[in-house]
Amino acid sequence: MKSTSIGLLIKFACAAIVVGWALNAALWWFGNSGFHIGAGSPLVTAACDIALLMWTLHVRTRLPRVQKQADNKVQLIRATNPLSPLVAARTALLALASSRAGSLLVGLYLGLAAAAAMHMNSESGRTAVGLELLTAALALVLVLIALWLERLCKLPKPPAESVDAAESA
Repeated sequence: MKSTSIGLLIKFACAAIVVGWALNAALWWFGNSGFHIGAGSPLVTAACDIALLMWTLHVRTRLPRVQKQADNKVQLIRATNPLSPLVAARTALLALASSRAGSLLVGLYLGLAAAAAMHMNSESGRTAVGLELLTAALALVLVLIALWLERLCKLPKPPAESVDAAESA
């Protein structure tokens, strides 16, 4: 599995910023009111953060990890109650999807906030900017948790000694 690059997430966020700004600016232009972002958006994003964090903490103890010994040798430590391969693969895909979806949410809500910031003189503009920035921050937390989970799911490289033995055979 190839790791998610930060550059890809930034590209997703930038594209979503443009879309969010264009949609919200058009709504403000034509209707004198942008997207009506209620308290549900940050609450749902926070619930997703909590759920992914709980799953990450649960999975963390059930995945194998690499430990360096005093003589700089690498040792693979297996978990006492390991995940089944299917659950581990689904967890890795969940991490990939969560990081990408989170970066799209960050961009979308930043774009919505940028368009609403032009209308800070109205009460609805101030409320919208606050809720959109809060949701973008919570979506950024989702991206960070997903990247951590992805790093945990990455298979450890085999020790160099076993690679050398396999190549010589």
